[in-house]
Amino acid sequence: MGGWSASAWLYFRDGSGAAPRGIGASSQLGSSQGGVRMAYGFGAAGRLRAYARTTIAFEQPRQRDAAFGLAFAPIADMPVDVAIEQRVAAGRDGRTALAAMASGGVADVRLPAGFRLDAYAQAGVVGAHRRDAFADGAVVVDRGLGREGASLRFGLLAAGAVQPGAARVDVGPRLTLRLPDVGQGGRIALDWRQRVAGDARPTSGLALTLAADF
Repeated sequence: MGGWSASAWLYFRDGSGAAPRGIGASSQLGSSQGGVRMAYGFGAAGRLRAYARTTIAFEQPRQRDAAFGLAFAPIADMPVDVAIEQRVAAGRDGRTALAAMASGGVADVRLPAGFRLDAYAQAGVVGAHRRDAFADGAVVVDRGLGREGASLRFGLLAAGAVQPGAARVDVGPRLTLRLPDVGQGGRIALDWRQRVAGDARPTSGLALTLAADF
């Protein structure tokens, strides 16, 4: 769709905190953070979009940055984007660099027996001279609790991420409260994330996500 859109999120992860120092200390990936993204889609379909984003890691406030970029959906009616952006450090631990990525996802895909599928994945490279690759993704399969179309849903989550020096895979149950009257749709999700692969911190624990689209 063309025109303006926005999204905001807060993610709180049990066990997030300042990184331990010393040789052999594990890297951090998936810690508490928040962000806001605004975009403008050109034309009726909005396949070309300009966007701006800012994020901050709550336990490491010096690790914050902003990004300005262009995203394009190369195939109409297919939820896949390619994007290039300029990241600008807004804190001492941020990074100023170009980044290129591809991303895609689906939401509310109906499955048999009343189940629903949400999924996303992205992969890209940050830096023109020191190139660092990254990838992450998640899959949620859940079902409404109670009547058809119930706002409260329960299911299973699998999520993974990798970047230089850090990788992890988490699985666990997810309880989601959908808030259809908040913007174009809001949600609160409570997970138990069991780290089953990788050694990136934080370790297994609770995670709370608050998100909304506008």
